[in-house]
Amino acid sequence: MLEFRKIHKSFQTLHGEQVLFSGLDLSIQKNEFVTMVGNNGAGKSSLFKMIVGDMQPDDGDVLLENQSILSMPTHLKKARIGKVYQDPAAGTVGSMTLLENMALADRKGEHVSLRFAIRKSARARYGELLKDLGLGLENKLDTPMRELSGGQRQTVALVMATMKTPQLLLLDEHTAALDPKTAKLILDKTQALVEEKGIMTIMVTHNLKDALTYGNRLIMLREGKIVEDLKEKAREQFSMEELLAKFYLPVV
Repeated sequence: MLEFRKIHKSFQTLHGEQVLFSGLDLSIQKNEFVTMVGNNGAGKSSLFKMIVGDMQPDDGDVLLENQSILSMPTHLKKARIGKVYQDPAAGTVGSMTLLENMALADRKGEHVSLRFAIRKSARARYGELLKDLGLGLENKLDTPMRELSGGQRQTVALVMATMKTPQLLLLDEHTAALDPKTAKLILDKTQALVEEKGIMTIMVTHNLKDALTYGNRLIMLREGKIVEDLKEKAREQFSMEELLAKFYLPVV
C-alpha cells in the first residue's frame, strides 16, 4: 500500500505564501491502477515528486508498504519504484542498443560497470519479452535506442520499468507525446502488463477519456484537494459529461 499521511506543502510566491496541500490523506492499495487527473497546479506532479524524492513535504509522511520513503536512499527507491516519463527519450539511453538498455533494467539496484557482459540466455529472454508485444522489437535488439520511433521507445521504457516487478509504477503522462493510435497501443499494453503482474500503479493524464477507460480507480485533484475518488462500479457508471462538469467546478 502507498500512503500519503497528513501532507502539508506550501510555496513562497511573489504574492506571499501559497498553500498547496493542507493535511492531504490518500491511500492506494496493492491491486489498484489509479488514473489521476486535475488542472495545472492541482498537485499531481508534486505528489509524484514526493514519491521519487525530488520534493519534501513541509509536514507529513509518504509510506510504501508501511515504510517511509521520504529519506530512503535513491538506489533503494529505484529498486522498488518504476517510472515511465512523458518524453520517450527520458526512460532509455539513446546511445545504447535495445539489448543493452534491457540488460541495464534487468540489473536495476545492482552495481553495473560501463562494460558488462550479456549472456546468451538473457538475450533470448529479452527477445521473448519483446516478442509478446507484437511490435517486432525482438528483431531490433542490436539497434541503438535513438533509432527507434517514439512509440517503440516508450513501449521499451514500459517493459524496462516492469521487468523487475516494482511495488509501485508511476506513469507521468507517458502517452502525451505520442499520436492517438500509438498512445492507445501503449495504454493497452500498460493495462495488460499492470493486470498481469498485479502492480500498484498511478497514471497521471490530461486525457479524461483515458482516465475513465483505463485502470480501476479515478482520482481528481484540484487546488491540492481530492474532489473526486471513484472506484469500481462508481467509476464505471461515471460519464464523460459528469467528469467534465466536475473538472471545472470550484473547490468548496
